[in-house]
Amino acid sequence: MQQSQKEKVFDMHQLVHMALILWLKKRGEWAACVDKVISRLKELIPYGGHENEEIWTRYLPHAIHVAALDGVDELAMALLLDRVGQCRATLGQYRAAEETHRRVFSVREKTLGKEDPLTLASMNEVGVALGQQGEYEAAELIYRQALVVRKKVLPKNHRDTLMLMNNIAHALSRQGRYGEAEAMYKQTLMGYTKVLGEEQHSTLTSMNNLASTYRDQGRWCKTEILQLQVMETSKRTSGLEHPDTLISIGNLALKYRKQGRWDEAQELQVQVIEIRKRVPGPEHVSTLGSMLNLASTYYYKFKKVEVKNYKSYIKVNERNYI
Repeated sequence: MQQSQKEKVFDMHQLVHMALILWLKKRGEWAACVDKVISRLKELIPYGGHENEEIWTRYLPHAIHVAALDGVDELAMALLLDRVGQCRATLGQYRAAEETHRRVFSVREKTLGKEDPLTLASMNEVGVALGQQGEYEAAELIYRQALVVRKKVLPKNHRDTLMLMNNIAHALSRQGRYGEAEAMYKQTLMGYTKVLGEEQHSTLTSMNNLASTYRDQGRWCKTEILQLQVMETSKRTSGLEHPDTLISIGNLALKYRKQGRWDEAQELQVQVIEIRKRVPGPEHVSTLGSMLNLASTYYYKFKKVEVKNYKSYIKVNERNYI
């Protein structure tokens, strides 16, 4: 066993590891030990998000290894992998997130049944991961399958049902099916507003997505009214640096760019980049996307020098997509 000179961690030789496992199994303590390890990992690994990211990223390999061990309780393993999948999405590792959530879904469908809320939640996570990779038709199919079951077992306007409807609308919009997306978003927004109120996260997300659909159809007045409402509400309730606030600012900037309002778009995009360079970091996929958006704005303004500067800054790290 060796201790790292840089970090307070230990490196255990594989043979020592194997011997310890055999010893625990011989004493009949293996299952209890694994249960304790899983419980501890669930305390250390969140459901995604950038808070304490430098800590929980160290434990992801351990969680993946433990989940692959023989004799691990399947439902406990699924709970752990659910966290791992969402953390992988936070890191921009969308393909790995999809694979992880598919594994969780398979376990839950087999052990809990198709109508269990946890099984349906896993279906939704698979759809989200597909959408994050640009596979919107496949995501829509998954969402619609889950929605059929949700409507059968849950009351009208239940939050989980509305979430799926919102996700379907997003997938439709990404496929260019704006009329269908708009109708679904309006229905979803009405439900969220009635159940949760106008300032709750899910309501604002639905409103923002409806505004994006208006933008894609060139309906600028409707777009700006909704996007300004979302941005100001998000700033007030979540803070300027919250990911939802940054998304709303970026969406308003995109609307300005499509209208040819270059300076207004540029100002907002620079603001988003400077915040994202701090959190989640300069190489994160969301930061890189923001830089590409700004580069596009510069391009349309024919500012070649600024484009070159930002192109040199955008070095996509392949590990984000593994």
